[in-house]
Amino acid sequence: MSIVFLREHLKKIIATMAVLIIPGFVLWGAQDYFTSKRHQTYAAKIYDTKIKLSDYTYARQTIQINSFMDLLGMGLNFDQARQLLNVNKDAFDEMAWDRLVFLEKAKQKGTLATDTEVANIIFQNPFFTDPTTRQFNKQQYQAVLSRGIGVSVSTYEEIVRDNVRVAKNTFWTKDFSLTTSNERNLQNHIQNDAVTAIFIPYKSKNFTHHITNTKEEIRSYYSQNQDQFLLPPQTQIQYVELSAENVREGILVTDEEIDNYYEENKEAYFEDEKISARHILISHKDAERATNQSRSKEEAYEIVTRLLAEVTQTPERFSEVAKKESDGPSNIKGGDLGEFSKGAMDINFEEAAFRLTQNEISDIVETPYGFHIIQVYARQESVIQTLDDVRKDIKENLEKNRIEEALRQKAYVFSDELYDLYEDHAEELVPTADTELIKNLASVWERPLHTSPWFSEVDTIDEKWYFPELIEEALSLEVGEPGSLAYENQESFYVFQVTQKREAYLPSFDEVYLDVDKLLLNSKAFKAAKAKAIQDRQLINTILQESDQTIETALKNLKLPSVGPKSIFYGGTIREFQDETELAPFAFSVGQEAISPPLKISDGFVLVYVTKRSFAEDLDSNPEAKTKIQNQLRLKKAAMLFEDWKAHLRRNVVEINWNM
Repeated sequence: MSIVFLREHLKKIIATMAVLIIPGFVLWGAQDYFTSKRHQTYAAKIYDTKIKLSDYTYARQTIQINSFMDLLGMGLNFDQARQLLNVNKDAFDEMAWDRLVFLEKAKQKGTLATDTEVANIIFQNPFFTDPTTRQFNKQQYQAVLSRGIGVSVSTYEEIVRDNVRVAKNTFWTKDFSLTTSNERNLQNHIQNDAVTAIFIPYKSKNFTHHITNTKEEIRSYYSQNQDQFLLPPQTQIQYVELSAENVREGILVTDEEIDNYYEENKEAYFEDEKISARHILISHKDAERATNQSRSKEEAYEIVTRLLAEVTQTPERFSEVAKKESDGPSNIKGGDLGEFSKGAMDINFEEAAFRLTQNEISDIVETPYGFHIIQVYARQESVIQTLDDVRKDIKENLEKNRIEEALRQKAYVFSDELYDLYEDHAEELVPTADTELIKNLASVWERPLHTSPWFSEVDTIDEKWYFPELIEEALSLEVGEPGSLAYENQESFYVFQVTQKREAYLPSFDEVYLDVDKLLLNSKAFKAAKAKAIQDRQLINTILQESDQTIETALKNLKLPSVGPKSIFYGGTIREFQDETELAPFAFSVGQEAISPPLKISDGFVLVYVTKRSFAEDLDSNPEAKTKIQNQLRLKKAAMLFEDWKAHLRRNVVEINWNM
């Protein structure tokens, strides 16, 4: 989802954002509720300043909010952004400490952020800008924050203020990132030197059909490779699941509440005016995303002038002319751009298009992409959905939010009761007795108690749900210790207690027999693939030396599958081998019109035959390319310098309080 799309649909989206986004941010802070009770001391010292756990939690949540906004701005939709943030939760720990360090540094230096600086950042954010007026919209701003992200205006503005203060103390690295001529030339060759080659793959899976293992071979492989089968430390937990079904009864939403919600959020159900249009684009070499690198701007204008006269006289042929003459991907559809509202297109294109009546053809319109002729073939006036149209959706959303809030509170209470029991009995009970606490509490609450399978840091606990943070925490706890509240989504919360732990151990041969058999089979298949590649290489070389056959003919006669010819840059890949980062450097090491030894890749081996080499243009003769590479190198070096500086600060100014 692009920013343009988001802005176009923002009013409608805000109405459902509470369900989509708020749960994520509320729950990311759920541990605050427990850790604030359990740990009353400071979390760390930074420059000898004591940092409270609540300060760390706030910094972590700030990182998540900033990251969420960035991901939406990159084009991800809400679900994709939330999933990516959940996958990368561990990174937020380190980033939170970095933020606290930078803020403390700013405090020491007296770095301030003015109201004007904060306002400028907020006013320029497209999420807070009305797509029609292209101006900051206060009502939209408040709605996105409160119902979209789940933070107050004052909290968000404080986050932005701190972002400015952090930036002022971290952007200095750009000023020290100078580049030398040798560095620029090397980067130029890495980016622009290329080889064109034919790739002959030997996938190991294609060699497994005629391979078998005897039991003696399998046992021998197990004995010689026991480190491959060593299991890491494992943990087992017991847990109680609290679901929406436990609180659904008694949750009611009245017609009056639905009416009030609609009136308070009526703007969210407003749909902007839309048009459907087709266009003819004539590009030129100076245009962005130019599809014609040889056509001058003057030539492009002459062509579009001729086409305008043609479609003005015969407007029914607009699609036909667009299909034949237009540049860009829409030409195959007769220039059809489909339906769009204001804020979705280039401003010049948009203003011209929305002035047109149905079936009217525009004059020539210039944009950064070239010259356009536009024809509008349908219009839809702005409308607002009625209460009857959205009553069902409003009721479902209000019910869902109330169920989630009731469930969250219920889960908080259960988790707190378990932890209070543990604290009350921790000194008098042995670990095996401690594990009865959750069993007894589950009985009092009349909730089923579940036992997980054994799991390690590389496992999932259950096929239904997967919590990396829960696994990490459970492995760090002692037997009998309860963990933090875990959640799968807004309809399932889990409270757990560690019941058993075991150290790393080597399973018996019988336990891992099938795994050993598979690994041995794969090992043999790799060897068979390599042997065939070596044999074919010798055969191809002989054919090329003793006949006038081309490499393509030789491969065809030998019935060998191949990929290419394909061009590849030194630091790049090709689609068929996109995960093989060693392939490009290897191809550059092969002589032209020579076939390489086998290169090991993830699923077998590959032979490479280079047909052509091309070299980068000298930078001194191309100032634009020189500047571009210099800027890339400066950013890269600045990033490295910045990371080194962060690592130095972590080592020297952050002192974690391990006695929390």
